[in-house]
Amino acid sequence: MVNRLSLVPGESASHGLHFWEPMVDGRPLRAVLTDAPGDESADRVVGDNVAVFVHSWPVGIPNDVYVLLGEQPPELANGRIPIFVCAECGDLGCGALTAEVEWTPTTVTWRNFGWDVNYETDDEEEDLVFAGPLVFDRDQYETELRRFIHTFDQVRDSLPAHLHPATRRAEARASREQGRARRRRRWPVR
Repeated sequence: MVNRLSLVPGESASHGLHFWEPMVDGRPLRAVLTDAPGDESADRVVGDNVAVFVHSWPVGIPNDVYVLLGEQPPELANGRIPIFVCAECGDLGCGALTAEVEWTPTTVTWRNFGWDVNYETDDEEEDLVFAGPLVFDRDQYETELRRFIHTFDQVRDSLPAHLHPATRRAEARASREQGRARRRRRWPVR
C-alpha cells in the first residue's frame, strides 16, 4: 500500500511557532505514531516536539527538509533523519524523533521511527517508537516537500507579527540585553 503525505498549516501557541504538520493518508503523522501499538513513550516523544517544517524560526528553511528529499546528507552519524524536533530550538542535542529514510526511483519509505540525539550516549538500546513502514509515491512526496520550499518565504512573510521571525529575533535580542543590563555591576571592581 502506498501512503499519501500532505503538509497542513499548524500553530503552537505555547511555543509561538507556525509550521506545517505532516499528514499521512489524511491523519496527522503524530497520531499515526502515537496510536501504534507498542511503546507507550511515543506520546511523550512526539507530543512535546514540532515537525521540521517550521516557518517561524529565525533561520531559513530547515536543512532537514532537503535531507528528507535526499538532496543533503543527514546530520546524525547514524544516517537517521529528524521528523519532529524540539519546539523551543530545533536543536538535535535536545533530541528528535527520527526515521530511517530510503529512496527508490518510485518510492520514499520512512521506517523505524525512534528517538535520537546528536551526541554519543552510553545507551546502546534503540528507542523505537513505530516500525512502520510508511511508503510514499516519490513524485507526490517530492511535490509536497517542494511546495513547502517554494512557498516558504511567502508563508513566512504572511505570519502575524507575534509569529514572524524578525519579531522573535528582536524579542530574543531585547531579552539578552535586558539580562546583560541586570548583570552590570553598580560599583567599581577592585
